[in-house]
Formats: sequence, C-alpha cells, structure tokens
Amino acid sequence: MAPQVALAHCKPLSDPVKSFARAVGFGMLLCLLGGANQLLFLLILFSKDRMSLPAGARMILTWAILLSFVISLPLGMWLLLRTRKRAAVIYLRAFRSDRSARRLRSLLKAALGSQFRLSGIRQPRKRSTLFIRLFTQALTALKYVGSEHFELEAEDHNWMARLLASYAHTRFVFIDVRDVTPHVATEIQLSYLAMGPDRCVFVIDPRQTEAQWIRTIRTVLDLTSEQQPAFHLVSYSEDRNIDPKALVPMVRQMVDSLPSGTATISAAAIAFAQKHIPENEWPTRFLETDGASTLFSTLGLGILILAVGKLSSYGIQSALSWVLLSFMVMVYVFYLMGWFRAWKQSGIEWRFHRPAEGNPRWSLILSLILMIIPLTLFGAVVVNGEKQSFRGAQHARIAAEIQNIKSGLAMYMAFNGFYPTTEQGLGALAIRPETEPVPGSWNRFLDEAPKDPWGTQYVYRCPGRRNPNSYDLFSAGPDRIPDTADDEWGK
Repeated sequence: MAPQVALAHCKPLSDPVKSFARAVGFGMLLCLLGGANQLLFLLILFSKDRMSLPAGARMILTWAILLSFVISLPLGMWLLLRTRKRAAVIYLRAFRSDRSARRLRSLLKAALGSQFRLSGIRQPRKRSTLFIRLFTQALTALKYVGSEHFELEAEDHNWMARLLASYAHTRFVFIDVRDVTPHVATEIQLSYLAMGPDRCVFVIDPRQTEAQWIRTIRTVLDLTSEQQPAFHLVSYSEDRNIDPKALVPMVRQMVDSLPSGTATISAAAIAFAQKHIPENEWPTRFLETDGASTLFSTLGLGILILAVGKLSSYGIQSALSWVLLSFMVMVYVFYLMGWFRAWKQSGIEWRFHRPAEGNPRWSLILSLILMIIPLTLFGAVVVNGEKQSFRGAQHARIAAEIQNIKSGLAMYMAFNGFYPTTEQGLGALAIRPETEPVPGSWNRFLDEAPKDPWGTQYVYRCPGRRNPNSYDLFSAGPDRIPDTADDEWGK
C-alpha cells in the first residue's frame, strides 16, 4: 500500500471527550425539535378543547421539565466538555511517569493557554473497553475531563498508525525524554520523523547538562554526524524546586517561536510506521472511530430523554424510574468529579493567562448552574409527587373515618329518634350521655371518638351550619382551625 494511501485509511486517535461533546450538541438539537413538536401538539389539543385543564397542566409541566433537561443539562455538560477549536498539542511520555509529571503537565497547559489543547495517549490499563466507550460515553468522557492523565485512545494493534494520523492535525509535540523505555523510544523516532525538529519540544531535567541530553536524544533518534538539528529543550526539575513564574513564560516564549499550522506527514514517517504495523491493520474500523462514539452517544441521549418522559406515565415508584434515577446520580457524581478537576486546573491557567484571554472559570460556573437547574426541578417534582401521594392517602383516611362516623350516627338516630347534640359531641357514640337529651335506647357504636390525621377531634355540630336539618361533620384540616379553607369534608 502506498504511504499516503495507507495514512488516508487511518483515523486519528479516539477522543472520548470531544466525541461526546459533539454528541451532546446533536442530541440537544434533536430533543429540542422533538420537544417543540410535542408542545405544539399540546397547544393544538387545548385549542380544540380535547384536553381537560388538569390533564393539560400536568402534561405541560412534564414537558417543561423535559425541556429543562434538554436545554440546561446538555448545555451545562457541553460547557464542561467543550474543546473549542484549539490547536492540538500532544505530550509523549513513559506511562510510568504519569504520577510524577502531573504538575509539569498542569503548568504546560497554563503556558499554552486557551489557544492550544494538550492531549496524550491514555494508559492501556486505564483505557475503557470498546463496549464502555460506545454505550456509556458520558461516563467515559466525564472520567477524562480535567484529569491529570490523558484521554486519547486506540487499540493495541494500530495505535502507531492512528498516532501518525493524529500528528497530521497537530501543531507540535512535547516529548518527555527523562524516562525512555523501548516503547517510548519507538514513539520518539516516529514523532521526530512525522513532526520534524522544528515541531518537537523535548522535556529534560538537571540530572544532565544540555549537551549530555542532546547526545542522549541523538542516540534515541539514531542521527548521523551529518544531521545536526537544533533541539527545543524545556528543563523541569522536581516539583518542589520549580518556579512556575519562570517556567511558564519560558515555555510560552518557545511555543510562540514554533511554526504555525500543522505538520505535513513525510513518507519516511509513514514508512517507519509500516515496518511496525501490518498493511491490513492500517484501516480503522468504524466502531473504533469518534464517529461511532458520537452516533451511539447521540442515540443514548435520545433514549435517556424518552425515559425521563416515561416518568409521567409510570410514576416515581416504577422500576424504570429508579434505574433512571440511579444512572442520573452516577452521571452527576462523575460530572462533579470532572468539574472540580477542571476548576482546579482553570485556577492555574487564569494565574498565568495571556492578556487577551478571559477567565475560564466563568464558563465552569455557568456549567454548574445549568446542571443544578434540572436537578432542582426534578427534585421538586419528586417531592411534590410524594406530597400529593401522602395528601391523597390522608384524604382517603378522612373520607373512610367520616363515613364510619356517619354510620354510627345513623344507628344512633334509628334507635333514639334524634342525633347527639353539639355539646354531647361524637363521644355520645362511645359513652352514654348523661346530659339532655338522654338516649332511651343507647348502644356503643364507636370504641372512642376518632381523631383526624393531624391529631384533632372531628368537628361535629348538630344542628349544622351547612346542614341545619341534620348535622355538620368534618376535619379542621392541617391548620386545626374549623371553618377555614383547608377543612376536609370527606368527599
């Protein structure tokens, strides 16, 4: 296969954060169209008097909450995940140095500023499986955002070819040569051939002099004595000995001197990769691409929105609702973890920001607010639903107890020809009255005078104000004061 043909069939390294951010945008657009269509349908039903006011109000409330999810939640997620159109910069290193180089990479991001995006290959043991990447892309992306580690992924069989394809869209590359393994040495050779000496910045430390490090780099690159390129070097000692105020401006000055645009991948770089990767491994399978991740993520977001809509049909006690709630809680936990990581990094970047750059924390604050809005609304609906359910149970109890009391009063009337007076009260059904009118034929119809759900005696008047020919019987309601708006008559 010809070199340029081989590269044309290979896709760049997978970027879960970027692909999910794109899916959020597509999903938000599709759901907005669906939500607008449903609201239009509800308005048509109202205009033709085909829907009662209570039912219509419930439907509109449900769709208002859905639209809050459609707008607020995805937009808040997108603000956290967005990568914007920034020039790509790749950082190569030995995976075992990840922990010790966290602060270095954080300071490099601050030096690059908002014009660049620093990325790197995810450790194979930390890499998500293909199934996880496709079907739980939200969790994968949130796990990577703001992380001290990197997010680019590829399968073991073609990672070198896909790294080369990524270099075709990369401005320059940082190469950490402080810990060179055989695997890293191969990456360095590929990177040098692909990017050229002008686009490679080598990270060294004070353990050796610059001249010694240059000899080490030349050995790794296997350069001949005739090849005498000028190397870009960044020296970084231990974290406790580094001065960020000196490092960041120095790196920034070096970055500003590098060529603009992206590299043109040479035939020599492709030929080098072809020695390590069989010809049949160069084409990237669709399921390994960002396009597949974006497609599955968009479908997943659509299913999630539809599942939220089912809450209005199944209720909060349904199995579907609890599964959905569990997933949403997991998403929010991952979101908050990513948000706090991004907040920490944004503080460092703002400390060393360029004059024309805005504060990155404003978008993070807006993202958090937008994520809280649907959570608050959803919580309010759940609480209101539980409150209405509890209120309904109280009303049913009051209706049953009033009906039971009325049965006792009817028996009292049948035996004696009159009802107990207001002064005698409902206690006359449990204890024989001693005051006039004394019943001639008394029987116990209640064990005791019942109390309503708020612990208050039921209000009994005979003759009644509402029913002057018989009696009034009702609960004083939650305020425990008779003749107010919250009185319960058991109807």
